Amino acid sequence: MANKTKFDVEITTYACVIPFALIALVAFGIILYFIHKSPRYHNVFGILCSAYAAFHIQTISVLVLFAVCRIIQNQHSVNIPWNKIARLTSPLANSTLYGAIWVHFVLAINRLCAIAYPVDYHRIFCMRNARITVVSIWLISMLINGLYYNDLHSWSTLYGPCNHYYLAYIAMLLSDGIVVITVVVDTITFYRVVKYLKVSLNSKFTVCSVTVFIQLQENKRGSRVVREGMMQDITFFKETSVSTVIHIFFIIVYRFPNPFVSRVTKIGYMWLAMQISDGLVFAFFNRRLLIKRNTVAVRQKNETVRVNAPNKISAINDTKKAVSMKKM
Repeated sequence: MANKTKFDVEITTYACVIPFALIALVAFGIILYFIHKSPRYHNVFGILCSAYAAFHIQTISVLVLFAVCRIIQNQHSVNIPWNKIARLTSPLANSTLYGAIWVHFVLAINRLCAIAYPVDYHRIFCMRNARITVVSIWLISMLINGLYYNDLHSWSTLYGPCNHYYLAYIAMLLSDGIVVITVVVDTITFYRVVKYLKVSLNSKFTVCSVTVFIQLQENKRGSRVVREGMMQDITFFKETSVSTVIHIFFIIVYRFPNPFVSRVTKIGYMWLAMQISDGLVFAFFNRRLLIKRNTVAVRQKNETVRVNAPNKISAINDTKKAVSMKKM
């Protein structure tokens, strides 16, 4: 009876993971679509955000596969080679999970350079370097997790059981440690944003430093371009910083002991909630662009109807004339 109750609880737990995972998949799918369609994200920041979303999509997809396999195994309907599945799913899920954390750190560095060093930003970050960074992060994370799960270990995220305890501390450094460093970088960027806004209010020019102000003082159009670009960079920083706060919040929640929920279940739900929150944050900061895009689509549709309406009327009149001529 106790075993049956345990199996029922496990099945319910894994079954509840699937709808949350599907919501997260839809959220990140919308993010990828919006980044692809919006010219605002056709830059280095957009490439990094696309990689961040794609990494999470891979992690969520493997998590869904894991949940389905566990449900089937608990039902004893199919004999699943669980050892082989664990060796396959663990590196696939954890590699992109670590990769998303590292890409988020790169995004924090990207925002710091864009706001603090706008003149040198394009020399540091370019489209080619961004793609190389994303591919390198994915390969390194796959290599690390492939070596870690070379021996048989149970499913885990962030860091899991291992015969060598020091590997758990290394995994903690590569996950929680990177998140803490990201918080430090975002704090420095926030300080530079506040400093920039103070200079903007005092000088009535939205520039990020005295050097740029002197260079653009004789060119009002150039100062306007810098102002618009800087405000967009600040908006991007808001997105990444709020996402960092969400990560810290859920990591703290995870650290609280809960004897009623297993470690794997807690981590799974924590990451799903984190990813859904990331999708909501992205939608919130881009709500104006989304509304604007829908408005433009409606206007284009109305203009098309207005243009085609006279043509349709003339075609109907021509048809009537042809019918009347035949009758005569």
